[in-house]
Amino acid sequence: DQEEKIRMLNSQLPKSKQLKVVSLTGDISLEQRLKNFEEIPHIIITNPDILHYQFPRGNSPLLTHLF
Repeated sequence: DQEEKIRMLNSQLPKSKQLKVVSLTGDISLEQRLKNFEEIPHIIITNPDILHYQFPRGNSPLLTHLF
């Protein structure tokens, strides 16, 4: 699983160098999504369905401050 590998590699970095990694899938509640994006993440792990649903919607509260 790619997420597991990314998180494992990230955990091996010194704390000061670790990246913020978040998941963005249909299984994650809107409340958790908003919390995940309070600070812009370095890596967003997602799937094609979310890319298709979220990115074309320019008014998404999750994406407006990323771009």
